[in-house]
Amino acid sequence: MNARAVLPSSGAYTETPVYGLPEGAVFGLRRVQILPANNDKLYTVTAKNENRLDAVSALFYGVPDFWWAIADASKIIDAQKVPVGTVLRIPAKSKLTSE
Repeated sequence: MNARAVLPSSGAYTETPVYGLPEGAVFGLRRVQILPANNDKLYTVTAKNENRLDAVSALFYGVPDFWWAIADASKIIDAQKVPVGTVLRIPAKSKLTSE
């Protein structure tokens, strides 16, 4: 069976591509892998930020653009399914940019 993900017609992740893998469709961008580190911050998802890694990125980095790094470091496969109580790893911004 070939799973096909369908993106919502509007919202934060509308322009995000979907990649097909043997395990099924994976939602998101593949970039350089962000490995967990001892100095990563930990954040527990609240009702305000449920399913909104872009909002968590804005909270920690000032921009929503690094949601993919939080997903990668936290081993989140589907950025639209991040329930309340999920503990996320927040990598240092220096690991994500050349700034």
